[in-house]
Amino acid sequence: MANEEIRWDRLFHAYGLAADLPARLGALRGDDTDAASDAGVFLIQRLHGTGRLTPATAPAITAILPLLHDPALDGGVRDSLLFLLGEVARTAVGAPSPPPVDAAVLAWRDAYLADPARRAVHEWTDEDAPGRVLLAHAARECFDLLPTVFGAVWPVPAAWPAWTRALAASTLVPLVRHPDLADRCPEVVAHHRDAARTTTDRRECAAYVLGLGELGEAPREWLDDPRLAVRTCAALAPALADDPQAVDLLVRVAVAPRAFDHSFVEPFVPRSHRLTVPTRELPRRLLIRTVCERVADFGKLLSAAFAAAELHRTVEFGPYLRVAFPDGLPAVGEATGDQASFARVIADRDDLWDGSRPGAAAMFAAAGLPADRDRWREVRMNPERCYDVSTITVLGPGQAVRMRPSMYFGVGRTDPELPSRMLAEFADSGMSVQVQGPLRFTARGSGELRVNPNADGLDAAYSVAHCRVATSFAAGLSLWMTVHRWADGVAYRQQFVDGAAMGPAETVGPTDQADGVLFEFELDDDWLPPGARLPGA
Repeated sequence: MANEEIRWDRLFHAYGLAADLPARLGALRGDDTDAASDAGVFLIQRLHGTGRLTPATAPAITAILPLLHDPALDGGVRDSLLFLLGEVARTAVGAPSPPPVDAAVLAWRDAYLADPARRAVHEWTDEDAPGRVLLAHAARECFDLLPTVFGAVWPVPAAWPAWTRALAASTLVPLVRHPDLADRCPEVVAHHRDAARTTTDRRECAAYVLGLGELGEAPREWLDDPRLAVRTCAALAPALADDPQAVDLLVRVAVAPRAFDHSFVEPFVPRSHRLTVPTRELPRRLLIRTVCERVADFGKLLSAAFAAAELHRTVEFGPYLRVAFPDGLPAVGEATGDQASFARVIADRDDLWDGSRPGAAAMFAAAGLPADRDRWREVRMNPERCYDVSTITVLGPGQAVRMRPSMYFGVGRTDPELPSRMLAEFADSGMSVQVQGPLRFTARGSGELRVNPNADGLDAAYSVAHCRVATSFAAGLSLWMTVHRWADGVAYRQQFVDGAAMGPAETVGPTDQADGVLFEFELDDDWLPPGARLPGA
């Protein structure tokens, strides 16, 4: 059916009447690139809002498909549309058969379309149960459309830009789960494998490797890839759920979960381009959920659980709660050392208990645990426990600094003096410090720099005898850190997020710089209190 023949006023999307869709569909290929980009975002929100497919979704997808190969379509808009198609396919392919549409459903629909105060789909109540029947039928309509979507995307056009081709390949993954497309799966697997082996771009390679995992393959050959994004995406493959190397890799990466978030783009890019990822959700959430599904021994996850709990602007450590406390909170005096340590971190986070952190109560409820600070304080204290080696928690350098800043700087996390105290650690190091912004500074030094090129973490990778303490403390409070090194007329550089290397040290090339090192630090504004600034910024 042509776009102009569709009765959009008799359809609804996730946020209301679909009468506003034709204008947005028309804007996709217009000369105004900003309007086209806005239209792409608008369609994603309306046609797959909060993960729901609506009666307007299938007709809109039918209108979108011919645009994919339109040379007038902006490349960024094409990327958005491919993302939308993949999300629709993932939702539709798992949808159950819908119940019949009876008179009550039709009456509800007519009343909903006529109601000027109609609620968005995510605001529906039990009174809107008939509407959910229409959503089920919308999902079925999208399911029936998937072979047509496949024909519009496959074979992936060689003329499309490299990242667009990677997005198209990701879109194909859920499509081949349709029964009519199952025989095309080997072709799609071969495409992913060949592309992953030939591309040199880490984001593209990670996307193809992630797709291999979703297609049921075991991408073991990428577990040793030097790029964090690529080897982690390989380890996430369901087929490697019992592979010791893959599980160990996920446990180690989970200790710095935000490093995985930022690992998909080439290092040293501008900040605005850092979070460009091929995953459908924030990468660290996928990582946290997967590692908790695969590791039942909480002792192996303790450091990772600390890292997730120390992300002060979020509540993303829910999966660790279910591993740490599978039988609920233990009675007073019965917690293990690991349970008590984790409970201490949770009890000490004020924002979980003062009502300022949305989602905290729901997270505890989902884990079957009380949102009661006093109960968590009881778990963390066990006066009858005999303290021995089993009660000792070994922390990495960065975690130790963040969990007990007063031990290192004499002030707590929320003290505005903390950045100044941290800079003071460089005073006796002989390094030259220069403040570059509110939370950015550099520290330059000369002399011997010992390098371990095989180390994952900052503290193990670089050691400057006269400034190790200062740089370790600064790294512990930083989200991003870059090391520039000059040795024997050659320049090198390496980038870290939360102390985890984004990749191996890179050789920049010849230089006339004297032997030495420059550390660039970008302090973590998520962990530091609001308004924190370096002195002189």
